[in-house]
Amino acid sequence: MSPAQIDLLLFDSVKAGDVHAFRILVEKYSLLLHAYCMKYIKNECDAEEIVADAFITLWDKKSRIDISSSLKAYLYATVRNHSINYLRTLKKAPLLESISEEAPLHGHRDAVIYPFEPSHEQRMTERMRLLEEALEQLPPARKKVFLMFRSGLKYGQIADQLNLSEKTVRNQIDRAIKQLREYISEALPLGNAFTLFLLTACTL
Repeated sequence: MSPAQIDLLLFDSVKAGDVHAFRILVEKYSLLLHAYCMKYIKNECDAEEIVADAFITLWDKKSRIDISSSLKAYLYATVRNHSINYLRTLKKAPLLESISEEAPLHGHRDAVIYPFEPSHEQRMTERMRLLEEALEQLPPARKKVFLMFRSGLKYGQIADQLNLSEKTVRNQIDRAIKQLREYISEALPLGNAFTLFLLTACTL
């Protein structure tokens, strides 16, 4: 079976609401898509948000997306389109002039310099702090189910341990993710909320 066929099988599972299959696709393609996006954007933070946006588009529209040949090509096209839209918007906004002597420190001579831009580690620390705050807002039973899922247990394993149906477990997890996204969206710009959803649903 080819990698493209494996991707399509994973995407069939994603369309059925399988977050674990979604996590596999995120882990497989996120770094590749980020490197591809950097060819257009040349700003690490913004490229990260564009890639996150592409994955969220895939998740939110999964039931309406029909991919018959290559999921990889679809993801790359999505990132390319989002990058182009971003650049079009950027050209309409006032920008600070790039400081040429500082550009090499950012790895790109033509990169836009953003004052006081937080480091990747600082962004991750803030996101994890906010995620923990959001988790504390979940009802106790829902939080317990979600934390078990977050630890790597499958729906069936959680259902067996808590004497629940798999449907109930799936519903609790879906509601937890929705509640976490809503909480985070109120505290962060939309792009960061998208990235945090990836952390919440896929990589923890």
